[in-house]
Order: sequence, then C-alpha cells, then structure tokens
Amino acid sequence: MSRVLLRGDRQIYCLRPLKHFEGMLVSSCHHRIDRFTILNIEAVRELRPMAGARGAVVLSDSEQVMTIGRAGTGRLRQLLANRTPSRAP
Repeated sequence: MSRVLLRGDRQIYCLRPLKHFEGMLVSSCHHRIDRFTILNIEAVRELRPMAGARGAVVLSDSEQVMTIGRAGTGRLRQLLANRTPSRAP
C-alpha cells in the first residue's frame, strides 16, 4: 500500500507499490529518495536536520512534516543543491 500526499494536505492510500508510480512519474523533478518516498523536489520548502542525520521535509503547499532517514536525507540534500530555480509564472 502506498500513501500519496496531494496538495492542500490531502492524502490518499493506494493498493499499488511505489514502483508503479515511479514508472508513471517521468518528470525530472520527481525522484525516489529512499525505499518509501518519491518526492517532487520542486515542492520542497525546507529540509530540517534531525538527530541521527535524519531529516524533516516540509512541502511548499502543506504544513505536514515528513521524516526521512539518513540515506534519503543525504540524497535529498544533494538533489536540492543541484536543482535549478524554477521560473516565475
């Protein structure tokens, strides 16, 4: 089962593995950062450090905080450092 966070703090649960969604999300901003998380890095507002090298991710359109592990935090930190700023509409 996968939990999908949507804009506006909405979420749905699907009886599909993340691998199913990984094949559907072909955009360059969606990245699988760990076993449990595919993340749109353009939607990341903040990555807060936590104890044990873990991280807390705050999304730009949500007040929910997602906790990710040490490996995922490292990958996300690298992706955020390499991302190019999006264009203003």
